[in-house]
Parts: sequence; C-alpha cells; structure tokens
Amino acid sequence: MGKPSGKGQRKPLRQVHAELQVTYVELQLEHTQLQIRFAELQLKYGDVDSEKVALQVQLEQLSEQIASLEKELEAARRANKRQAAPFSRGTRKDNPKRPGRKPGHPGTRREKPDHVDKTLCAPKLIRCPYCGGPVEKEQQHENYQTEIPPIEPEVTRFVFYSARCPGCRKRVCSTHPEQTSTATGAAAHHLGPWMRALAADLKGRLGVPLRKIQEILDQYFQIQVSPGALVQSNYRLQDRAGLTLEAMRKALATEELVCADETGWRVDALSSWLWVVCSERFTWYDITSHRCATVVGDILGEDFAGWLMRDGWRSYDARLKYSMLRCLRHLQRNAEALEDRQSDEAAETMALFILWLDGVFSLKKQVGELSGVEYQEQATALAEWLDEFIEQCHSSSQENQKFAGRLAEIQHQIVPILEYPELPATNNLGERQTRPGVLHRKVSAGNKTQRGAEALAAVASLAASCRQQLISFADVVRRILRAPAGEAVIFWEQPEPAPS
Repeated sequence: MGKPSGKGQRKPLRQVHAELQVTYVELQLEHTQLQIRFAELQLKYGDVDSEKVALQVQLEQLSEQIASLEKELEAARRANKRQAAPFSRGTRKDNPKRPGRKPGHPGTRREKPDHVDKTLCAPKLIRCPYCGGPVEKEQQHENYQTEIPPIEPEVTRFVFYSARCPGCRKRVCSTHPEQTSTATGAAAHHLGPWMRALAADLKGRLGVPLRKIQEILDQYFQIQVSPGALVQSNYRLQDRAGLTLEAMRKALATEELVCADETGWRVDALSSWLWVVCSERFTWYDITSHRCATVVGDILGEDFAGWLMRDGWRSYDARLKYSMLRCLRHLQRNAEALEDRQSDEAAETMALFILWLDGVFSLKKQVGELSGVEYQEQATALAEWLDEFIEQCHSSSQENQKFAGRLAEIQHQIVPILEYPELPATNNLGERQTRPGVLHRKVSAGNKTQRGAEALAAVASLAASCRQQLISFADVVRRILRAPAGEAVIFWEQPEPAPS
C-alpha cells in the first residue's frame, strides 16, 4: 500500500484534566504496591539481586511517568484557569500562512462617487505654512469624502378607522400601506420597520446586548427605547414572520446539499443546544434542550432527498435515514489524536491515513483544473487505498483496529465525497454558520427564557439567510411587517418550473 500525499483540535480541557488525574492516582497506587512488594521480598528473601534490580527499574520507570504526568496535570490546571484556554489551539502550524490577502489578489479601493452633494473649497496658498515664505507653481487637486449626515428621527402619524362587522361580530380596521400596527392607547407609539430591523439584526445576527442596542439607538438616532420594548419587538417580528419562516424551511428541505452542526447553549442557566441546518442559500437555527439529531429530521422532514453533511456525532446515524456525508476534517483530528497517543508502527499507520486525507483535500482543490477523466482516476485510486488501509489495520494496534472498524461502518459516507466532484470534503459551511452563535454565546451566555431563545433563533435564521441571498434584511423585515395576514414573504429566488 503506497503512501498517499499535513495537528488540530484537542479534547476539552476538563476531560483531559480528569483523565490525567485518574491516571496519576492509578500510577501512585501501583507505585505504592511495588514499594510494599519490594519491602516484603527484602524481608522474606533478603537480597534477591535479579528481582530487586527488575523492581528498581520498574520503580524508576513509574517515577518518571508520575513526574511527567504531574507536569501535564499542572499544565492542564493552569490552562483551565486561563480565559482563552478553551479556544486556544495549543500548537502552532510549522508553516503558517501569511496574514492578509492571498498572492495575486486584486487590489481594492473606493471608487470615485457617481454624484456629489456639495463642494467645499480650501483657501488658496499665499505663503508656506511652515516657513512663511512665498509659494509657486500652485496646482488644484480634489478628493471626496462620504459621510453619514446628521440623523433626526422621522415621526409619522397614521389616521385610520375601525368598525364592527355585524356578520362576524369582529372589530376590523383600515390600514395604510406604510402602516405596520393598529395598536392604540398606551401602545400607540411604536418603532418603524427600519428601526425594528436594525435592532433585530444587531441582536439576532451580531449578538449585541439589548442595553447596548438601546445606547446605539439613543446616541446615533436620538430614539429612546427600553430593552423590554426591543424584546417585545423581536417577539412580534417572530410572530409576523411565521409563514415566511415555514416557507423558508420547506425551501431548505429541497436543497441538494445541506450541512448540520450543533454547539452548546444555555436557557435559564440550563444546558441546551444550538442547532444549525444550512445550505448555500438558507440557514436555519433552532435551540433545544437536547442533542438528539431528530431536530434535523424535524427541520428537513421525511422527504429530504439531498445529501446531509455532518460531523461524527453518532445520533445522526441512529436517528436519521438520509444520504449522509462525513466531515473528513473531523476524521483528520481523530487520526492525529491517535498518532499522538501511539508510537512506532501504530503511529506510522495513522500518519499514512492523515497523508491520505491530505490527498483528498488536494484533489478537491483541483476540481476546476482537472478533466472529468483525470478526477475520476485519482478518486478511484484514493478509494482503493482506503479499502486496503481498512484491511491492513486489522493487524495493527487495538486502537487502530477500532478506528478502522469505524471507518468500515462509515465508508459509504466517505466514498461519495470522492466520486462526486461537487460534494465538499468538510462541514466547513455548517461550522461557519455556527460561528455567529458561538460569538453570541460568549457575550450573552445564552437566553433567559425559552420564548427568547425561539425568537432569537427565528430572527437569526432570517438575518443569516438574507445575507446569503445578498438581500437587505431591513427590507425583508419591512415587507414582513407590512404583508397582509396569511401571506408569506418569498425573498429568495424561486426555481424555474420544469417544462410540461
């Protein structure tokens, strides 16, 4: 088996800390037992040179292991107290990429504006501002400055009418096309759709705390609003967007490739999970109290016929019957962890598998450069190498055998990645769409109520999908708030109907 053509995420520090503590205690007990055994042999047999030497060597080895574990345990304790520890890679790459744009990237600059609102002229130069002497060869220049003008809130008074229908006995209202609410009395003064969209975007997509949104609205827009009013505004937006969200969920379920990921969350200080199900056009967030993959099934439905890219969470296999793909970057991290824990031939075996993964990633990068025949030849060779690797791992270490057994189970989720050039090798899209939620969690630590979690998920889903569609979220919110009851706002491009 030839070598295919290279460390990553570690275990959570708390888990590493606990494992090191258990190993440390076990070695101390073994060390104590050997000391007792050594003393018993001395009393019973006197100087038994051969056994004494062997025990001394074993004691020295155990002492070295204990000293090494003590260092690792202390390092884990220290790292666990550092604020950045859970997000630190721990190791640097041997050849990191240079920061900034890639070589050959076209430069960018602000183009000359297509219109000018006002022109201001500086005074002509008569004397040098530094030495006071006369100047000569004066030239005229120009540049441009784009600025936000002073913002003053615009207040609109709506006059509308209500009456009672004698047929259905309901109170009905007339509304203006620009009107978004028919509330009167204490609720007669409310925020307009643009301000509600801004507040929802700051909270739902960017994770800005409510009190800071309050400060932004007050400082830059001269609009006074309470954090509670912003919460209620998001609740009302979620209610009004219900039909739009349902239509978006159904559109997501028709995509050919969908990625899923999940991350920890908190609701009222209780452990919960933020789920992300997304495609290139849509993103759907859901916050639940469990980590069962039935959440993905509820979102995509039983009739989902596309590919589902996921990580190694076993609940996907146990609960879903979709055609699934396995993220190879997660497999790479598992293989690197095995390589670190082992030595000699066992470690070399995992190094070969890591090189095979590098070959797959390299092939995927060349999709646009290779012909169809060239791609399929390399893909077939990589698939055959994987078969050989799984077979040969049966004679390797116990951990490698277990890893190979798992590879055999999920081989049907790996081979399609090689066969179809359009399929990705990693769950990068799902993790990218999860990242805003992770940043939000760092700032807010979750939600206080389940109602707030549901509103956050709904608003964040709309905001993220609008960004993917390159459509103004504020414009979509305005359309939702002004849409007639029972009408969904379809802000995405609909597929052309098939010719009959």
